[in-house]
Amino acid sequence: MNRHISVFIDEYGDTSIRHQKEGVQTYFIVTAAFVYADELEVETKKVGAIRDKFFRGAEMKSQGLSDRHRINVLEALREVSFRTFSIPVDKRELDNESGLAYRNTFFKFINKQLYKRIYRIFENVDVVADEHGGEAFMQSFEKYIERQVPPNLFAKRTFRFADSKNEVFLQVADIVSGSIARFLDPDKLSPDGDQIYKLIAPKSVGIDPWPPKGIPSVTGQLDASERALFDEAVRRHCLKQARDFLSEQDPTEKFEIAQCEVLELLLFQAQFGDDDQYISTRQILSHLCEFSGIEMKDIQLRNQVIARLRDSGVIVASSTGSNSGYKIPTSASDISDFVAHANSIVPAMLRRLKRARDELRLYTQNDYDILGDSAHTVLKSLVDELDKHS
Repeated sequence: MNRHISVFIDEYGDTSIRHQKEGVQTYFIVTAAFVYADELEVETKKVGAIRDKFFRGAEMKSQGLSDRHRINVLEALREVSFRTFSIPVDKRELDNESGLAYRNTFFKFINKQLYKRIYRIFENVDVVADEHGGEAFMQSFEKYIERQVPPNLFAKRTFRFADSKNEVFLQVADIVSGSIARFLDPDKLSPDGDQIYKLIAPKSVGIDPWPPKGIPSVTGQLDASERALFDEAVRRHCLKQARDFLSEQDPTEKFEIAQCEVLELLLFQAQFGDDDQYISTRQILSHLCEFSGIEMKDIQLRNQVIARLRDSGVIVASSTGSNSGYKIPTSASDISDFVAHANSIVPAMLRRLKRARDELRLYTQNDYDILGDSAHTVLKSLVDELDKHS
């Protein structure tokens, strides 16, 4: 699948990282709204009808919306075919003396993180960004992105700035960015934050906090006093391992891209969704096909994606049976599931190996040991231990 896609990008917050100053938001949030190009005309009309209904034809803006009005708009947007991806930046995690203290540098750098993801996944893509700064800055920004995220030989991509008044999906990106602030930004937290999140989540393919080590928790998601002793340690370590893996990747091959996509989906669920739930194999395969154009079978997901993530040190828990799925462990209970899954596979495989070894040793009167090769030293010691245990 390589459908042409249109992407609309808008932000919440200002580009100063000195959040201690009055009037400076703690978070800067940039959101991309994705619409298939062949559906853009129809979906634009749907958004226009929502704008006419709730904003009397004026531009849809997140700023100044009451919670009740915001919820009504988000509920109406559920009927529109689009997806979003957002990067919320917690300025408390940034060094005020770093290069990011310069507003233009900060804006370019954070947007680069978003554009890298867009151009990594989509080859046929038109990007429309809300106007920012003067003409000179916008020209320099476009050159910066071209230089930092150069196109490959097969890419067909366009980029332009536009006035958000003339692009309703820029207004959608603005609404989503501002709504995310209602459950993340301490300056904007809403008592309806949980409901706002639940309306955004079905349309989102990711909310990817930056910087990576500043992993925010949705209010109420983790209560250490009510969980087992090691739950918080498990959660922090497993999320960090996943984050560290992603920060080191620059994927180009199909299965490398799939590993990053799947891990980002699991991270989103662990951080912003129901962290007790496993994401089913079917959902993961559907997500890969729809948003990355990658089609694969169950066994490829297990062997080429999940297994390789685990080999790289990322802990991924599994559920089995008819509702098989995966998740990033966020509790000691999840780790128990991970161990139980291994226990259901490894001893059984060792027992089968032991039986084959014993039968062939018997048949050849001990002349042939299938584990006699030096390459099988570890397996031999495990089977020998199983022998003792038996």
